[in-house]
Amino acid sequence: MFPAGDGAAGADNGGGVNAFSGNAIEGNDGAGGVRAATVGDDTRSCAVGGNDGDRLPRVWTRQLRRAASRRPDGVTPGTAPALHLAVATGLGSLAEASQWMSAPQSRAMAYRRHGNPTVAELEAAIGALEGGAFVTAVGSGMAACLLAVTALVQAGDHVVLPRNAFYETGDQLQHLSRRMGWTLQRVAAGSTRAVVEAITPRTALVLVESPANPSLDTLDLPRLAAACRSHSALLLVDNTVLTAAGQDPMSLGADLTLYSLGKHLNGHGDVMGGLLCTRNPDLHALIEDWRPLAGIGLDPHSAWLALRSLQTLHLRLQQHARTARMIGRMLDRRHPWLHWRGAWCGPHARINGVDASLQGGNIALMFDDAARAACFVEALDGIRVGPTFGISETLVYPYGSLLDGTADDFAANALPPGLVRLAVGLEDPRDLCDELDAALRACRRLTSAG
Repeated sequence: MFPAGDGAAGADNGGGVNAFSGNAIEGNDGAGGVRAATVGDDTRSCAVGGNDGDRLPRVWTRQLRRAASRRPDGVTPGTAPALHLAVATGLGSLAEASQWMSAPQSRAMAYRRHGNPTVAELEAAIGALEGGAFVTAVGSGMAACLLAVTALVQAGDHVVLPRNAFYETGDQLQHLSRRMGWTLQRVAAGSTRAVVEAITPRTALVLVESPANPSLDTLDLPRLAAACRSHSALLLVDNTVLTAAGQDPMSLGADLTLYSLGKHLNGHGDVMGGLLCTRNPDLHALIEDWRPLAGIGLDPHSAWLALRSLQTLHLRLQQHARTARMIGRMLDRRHPWLHWRGAWCGPHARINGVDASLQGGNIALMFDDAARAACFVEALDGIRVGPTFGISETLVYPYGSLLDGTADDFAANALPPGLVRLAVGLEDPRDLCDELDAALRACRRLTSAG
């Protein structure tokens, strides 16, 4: 299940696995020390960069409306997005076909592998939310990662990836590096300094998650962006956990952002897709050239569902955030023995501009070991186990119980076996607090008796 270790990856630079220590979150501050963001006695200490969640993002509303009013095919839009399923455009004459094919946007729509009006409408909407970015939509988040590396990395290049990146991202990049002739270097989790020190003149791409899934470790994104610029390397930030509402990596200096579309952006558990975003037209052109050749474009029905979902994105994020902060307060008051971390917390939340009122509500619960984590999950009465997040249903995922790996595999991926991802949904916050509280009390009794 986990990617195997690789001698080419090199040693951890600047530390080891990022740890939960008491009710503090530890991470290397890149200056030779450890900076702690206390979750402590009250989760108000985690509400950095945000507010109480009463502010509606009016700019987003305007951006979405403007994007919806400019359909790529020139047709005046209705009150719901149009679904275009045709594989190809049928043209009545050679003259019409010549005229259609001569227009750049129309050329992209002539065959669905090259482009589709519904997909293009989604890309325009996401681009507006990303501050005027160019967007490429593909079939999954893993496909977006594959497309980025294929388009931007060449034989002989060097790529940097922290050890706490999503484990399948590491697996994918290990396989690609061996077959495409470039070097992958894995560095210490949660350490900005480790990433910076790994960048060399040969580095083409630095790929990070901040916050990382599922550990929610963070990195100093402005500092990483500056280091990448000084070496002419590209910085790609997987921003799936927060979305552009909760954090805007490109405004902090990142060259590209990556998203799993099926998480918060769609939010209903019925879409799989991925997005690559950049404000650099040259990078976008490289990516767009590869998408039809790889044949990994997003299907129009998924794009149509995601367009529906974007209309409620800010409302859903607000509810995710409110409920997660309420759960955090409950944990601190009733279960101070349990170490936890929120997506809105961390030593770099303020410098990264994280908006606590619009974060997606992910919480990492840290138990002493996989057995205690499993005890908690088994004690839940209603919250189900599921390998996703950002949807309307609250889900848990106990990694130590469900991933097939040795202790060394978990350590190599900076993934504590006792970690349970709590993906907060849209249910009544009081019901969730009551259920989590009851399960934690039952687990505590059982483990104490044992």
